Amino acid sequence: MRLAWLVVITGCSFSGPGTSPTTGGDDDVAPPDAAVAIDAGETTTPDAPVVAGFAPCATTNSFGLVGCYEFEDDLTKGSLHDSSPSMLDAQTTGLMAATRASGQAARVMTSNATRVAQNAVLDRAAGFSVLMWVNPTTLPGDGKVMGLVDHEQQYAIAIGRDEEDVTLRCILTGGQYYEWADDVPANKWSLAACTWDGIHLCAYRWSAASDHAMNCFEPSDGIASTGAQGLAIGSLSASGAPSFRFDGAIDSLHVYNRALSEGELCSEVGQTSTHCLESQ
Repeated sequence: MRLAWLVVITGCSFSGPGTSPTTGGDDDVAPPDAAVAIDAGETTTPDAPVVAGFAPCATTNSFGLVGCYEFEDDLTKGSLHDSSPSMLDAQTTGLMAATRASGQAARVMTSNATRVAQNAVLDRAAGFSVLMWVNPTTLPGDGKVMGLVDHEQQYAIAIGRDEEDVTLRCILTGGQYYEWADDVPANKWSLAACTWDGIHLCAYRWSAASDHAMNCFEPSDGIASTGAQGLAIGSLSASGAPSFRFDGAIDSLHVYNRALSEGELCSEVGQTSTHCLESQ
C-alpha cells in the first residue's frame, strides 16, 4: 500500500491512494468539484469514408471508434480532422508539427487550446477507451500534473508526480476517482491508455516490450452520466478553459465507446501477446 498524498488543481484536488475493497486496485478519491473529465457517447458505425488528404486511423480495430485524431493536419489552419465515423473535428491553436517514426505528430505549446465541441457521442458512462501516444519533454514536479485529454465531470487522462513516482492517471467523474500506471518516462514515446467497462477502470502505459505497466480497480461510485465543455486535448479543462497543459508531443488520439480488451491494446503497440501491458 502506498502513502496517501494530495494534489491541488485550481480549486480541485486529488487525494491519495487507498486499497479497492473489491479488486485490490488503487481507489483514489478527490472532492466532486475537481475540474477534470472526458465525455462519452452513442454507438456509431465504423465504416465512414476516409477523407482525402488525411491519414486514416491506423488502428487494428475500428469497432466502436468515436474519435480519431492523427495530427497529420496543417496545424496552422486551426482545425484537427476526426477520421472516425463521428467526424467531430477539433478547433485548435498552439500546436506545432513534430515528428514520430510513424509520421507527423503535434508539439503542445504553452498557448495550446485544442477542443472538440460538446457532443452526445462523447458521453461514455457505460464504457470507453482513450488511447494516445505521448512523448513528454519534461515531467511534472512533485504534487503537479499535466493534462492529456479531459471532458469535464466525466473522465480525463493526466500525468502526475508524487515525490519520485511519475504516473499516468486515468480519472473518472471530475477527478473523484483515478487509477494509475507507473514510471512514465521523459523524452520517449509511450502509449497511454485508459479503459472503463462500467465496472473496472484500468490504466495502461507501454513504452517498450520490456517497459510497461497497468493497474485496474472498481470505483465505488461509478461515473457521471454526462460530461461538459467538450473534449480538451493536450491539457486539462477548467470550465471550458485549458489548464495544466502537457509539455511534449502527442500523436494518434483514439476514443472508443467501449472498453478495449488487453489483446486489442497489445495489437495497438504491435505485440502479439494478449497480456503485453500487464505490470511486470
